[in-house]
Amino acid sequence: IEVAAPDLVKLSAPITLVSGGFTAEDLAKLKVKSNLPVKFVLGENGALLLAAKEAFDVEWTGAAADGGLWSTSHNWLGDPESIAGANLLFNRTGETTAFDFADKPPVQSVTAGSDAGAYTHTGAYPLYVTGGITNRSTAVQSFALPLRLGSFEWDFAIDATGPLALTNVNGTMPKL
Repeated sequence: IEVAAPDLVKLSAPITLVSGGFTAEDLAKLKVKSNLPVKFVLGENGALLLAAKEAFDVEWTGAAADGGLWSTSHNWLGDPESIAGANLLFNRTGETTAFDFADKPPVQSVTAGSDAGAYTHTGAYPLYVTGGITNRSTAVQSFALPLRLGSFEWDFAIDATGPLALTNVNGTMPKL
């Protein structure tokens, strides 16, 4: 089953896709192909539900020799299958990274840790950040790519110990 949306949506409650007849074995066979942080769950009476996936933390390692592509799972600690819905941490020597996802998976947050060097995040595709951008280092963190901040139901926050350089931003900016 493929799930897509032109804009980000937040599932405040699961959506029923099929009213009944599904089993745990059926659920195990399903895979979600989506640019949204969603998952299938089994509801009452065998209903198939679509629900929001819980946010998880993933750290950038830049270990792949590919020029810092976000889509390469080996650039992330633990080689995650997807970063959709994740809290991303950049806490190593700064570098230039490239957000290269054509399907634009939204992430919950992007954080430069206290030990982070200066990162420059580039890309042609928009990066959707639904929760916030935080810079806990003293180095400049640059986002030189289209940014889409927040969404219809999420609050968005910017928290910066050090400087942030944001270009090509689209969204409602919070009051600082």
